Amino acid sequence: MNIGFIGAGRWGSVLINHLKKKNHKIFIYNKENLKELKKCRILFLTIPSYSLREVLERLKEINIPPKTIFVSGIKGIEEGSLKRMSEIISEYFPYNPIAVLCGPGIPEELALGIPTSLVIASKDRKIGEKLQRLLSFNNLRVYYQNDVIGCEIGGAIKNVIAIAAGILDGKKFGVNTKAALISRGLAEIMRLGIKLGALPLTFAGLSGVGDLIVTSFSKYSRNYQLGFALGKGKKLEEVLKKEKGVIEGYHTAKTIYQLKEKYNVEMPICEGIYQILFLKKDIDEIIKKLLKRSLKEEFWQ
Repeated sequence: MNIGFIGAGRWGSVLINHLKKKNHKIFIYNKENLKELKKCRILFLTIPSYSLREVLERLKEINIPPKTIFVSGIKGIEEGSLKRMSEIISEYFPYNPIAVLCGPGIPEELALGIPTSLVIASKDRKIGEKLQRLLSFNNLRVYYQNDVIGCEIGGAIKNVIAIAAGILDGKKFGVNTKAALISRGLAEIMRLGIKLGALPLTFAGLSGVGDLIVTSFSKYSRNYQLGFALGKGKKLEEVLKKEKGVIEGYHTAKTIYQLKEKYNVEMPICEGIYQILFLKKDIDEIIKKLLKRSLKEEFWQ
C-alpha cells in the first residue's frame, strides 16, 4: 500500500520505519514531490499544530482523491479558531475520511521495540478498524474507538499538565504531589472534554490517563523537560531558545486557557501554567494559590 507522511520528525520517522517493516511503500512530503502524494491511500500528518493550515493549503492544490484517509498524529488546539486538528482538516477536505492517532506513544521507546499501545479514533468504524490492522504489528498494539473529540482533547491538554509535572519534579516535590497533580489534571481534562461533547469513559483510556501518565514521567517529553527546567529556576526564554524541537504544550497552554474562558470551565492547573508561561507569574506563588483554593467535593461538573 502507498502511504504518505507529512512530517518526518521524531514521531513521523518512527511510524515510517514501523510501517516499512510491513512492506508498505512510503512517500515523505516535500514541496518537490507533492503530486506523488496523490498515489497514497493514507496520509499521516505528524507536523506541529501551527503548520497544519499551510500544509493543507498546498495539498488542496493537487486534488487529493476523496477516498484518501487522513490520519492526524498532531496533539494541539489551533490558536485563534480554537479548533481541534481534525476540524481543521475537515475544512479543507470535507469529503475525506479523517482519523486521529493518539495515546501513550513515546517514539524513542517504540523504535527500541518496547511494547506500546495506541488508539485510533474515527467516526467510521470500517476506517478505524482498517487503520488498526495497518498499524498493529510486533510491539505495537492499536485499539479502536469513535470518540474523536475526547481523544484530541486528552492529547492536547496532557501536554500542559506534563509541564506542571516537570515543574514539580524540578522543585523536588514528592510522589504525593505528582499523584495529586495527575489526578486533578485528569479531572480538568474531563471537565473541558465533556463540555465539548466527549465521552467520559474516553479519559479513563489510553488517550486520556494513559497519555497523561507517559508524558508526565518520560524524560523524552519536551513538555516535561520544559517544566523541569522551570522548576529548577531556569528562565523560560533560555529554555525555549535551547530547545530545537516543538514544545506543543507551550502553545497549547494559551489555547486551552482561551477554551476554558470561552466555555466557563474551571481548570486551575491549566490556568496556573498559562500564568507562569505567558504572564510571568512566580511558580511558588501559583502553587500556594492552588493549595489555598476553596474546599469542595472531589467529583463535580
